[in-house]
Amino acid sequence: MRRLPGLRVFRILVSCCVVLCLVIASTPAGAEETSTTIIIDHQPDPTKVTINGKALQDGMTLRVPVGKVTFRVENTDTAVYDYKITTEAIDAPEAKAVQTFLAALGPYLTDIGAEAGAAQSDPELKLKLKELDKLLLDLRSLGLATLQTYRNVELGSSTLQDGQLAARAQVQSSGFAYTDHLDAADKLHGIYSEIAHLVADPTIPPKLAEAAKKALAESDKALQLAYNVETLVRNLLEAENYWEKGKYSITLQKGRKVTLQISKKKIAEVARLARRPEIDVTLKVLPDWAWKPAVGLSLLYADGAAYPGFGTKEIKESSMGAGDGGFMITEGEVSDERFTYGLTLSLTREGWCYREKTSCTWIDLTVNPSDDVKALGAGLSHSWGVLRVGVGALWTKHKELGDGLSLGQLLPSKDDLVTRETYGGAEFYISFSVSGWQPFVADD
Repeated sequence: MRRLPGLRVFRILVSCCVVLCLVIASTPAGAEETSTTIIIDHQPDPTKVTINGKALQDGMTLRVPVGKVTFRVENTDTAVYDYKITTEAIDAPEAKAVQTFLAALGPYLTDIGAEAGAAQSDPELKLKLKELDKLLLDLRSLGLATLQTYRNVELGSSTLQDGQLAARAQVQSSGFAYTDHLDAADKLHGIYSEIAHLVADPTIPPKLAEAAKKALAESDKALQLAYNVETLVRNLLEAENYWEKGKYSITLQKGRKVTLQISKKKIAEVARLARRPEIDVTLKVLPDWAWKPAVGLSLLYADGAAYPGFGTKEIKESSMGAGDGGFMITEGEVSDERFTYGLTLSLTREGWCYREKTSCTWIDLTVNPSDDVKALGAGLSHSWGVLRVGVGALWTKHKELGDGLSLGQLLPSKDDLVTRETYGGAEFYISFSVSGWQPFVADD
């Protein structure tokens, strides 16, 4: 039996649809190898803060290639700001929050120094109290000098690298050492241990013993101060003018909803130096498809999609003789399928859109999902917002004569009439569609 050209095209189209669905449902091999960096420029002027060169706005969407995504904040200061990223898929580790360092820097140092200076006699114990006094004053000076370096860096009068060099010099001039930590707390532990040992001597004069005991009572404050200054110095020495976090997986099937937060350190003395804006935005990072799909509802009109039914009409023997009688094949009731509807999958790409991507040209594939009528269409359309007009070819399932039968042919019996269902013979259609609008787009 001869196959109609339209049926051949229809079968090719169906095969292409299957391949297209498989492509959409799978991630190409090797796609995870792509690495993309999203750059946030943390400028002091809030209006000049950008992400990948565009003004940073809450709720904006970024598209990146399939693979791994890293977020990088540039022109910032990690000594002054904390950073946090969370995603919908996983809880990204946030930058470790720093404890309050110098909330009571001045008062604590002044009080401790005053108590330490109260010693009047006993050379050895007095020497230790004076050593404690000097150590606390040096610690205070280092803390204040470090804060000044923070200020210089944040205000732009000094680069971060110059500030770090200055901080190392300040540590050295204060009589402390910094390797992986500041040794101020170690020195304090040693001095307090010696004072505790010496004050146990019953021959110590009462006033000197009282001064030593008050100094020991303040040891927790002094040690906390040492830890705070150590943290402050460490943050500055280990600071960077950028912050980076990643890598988050982006696949064809799954993007990320990302919350980025940049906040001032929880340190009063440091927080007041901040001149860059705090940031709290939620972004959508979606895979950048070469072909952008959209789904919508279409109403189609194909003028030629009216198909006759088939029946038989009994013919009596004529005067021409025996054998002239039988059942003639005739046309029956017409099935009018000119109007139909369907779900439309549309594809477009860069270069096919203009007017800020609100008007695009699309390749359409339409399927009628009803049980009683099956139709498949392929064509082109153009959209203006959510509205779309298109044209193309429509294949509608209908009946045709089978076994080489034809209209007017005589059959020995009406039971010899054979029909079959086919999609052969495409018809031109015009369509009107709604796409990119609820309920055809996913909720955020």
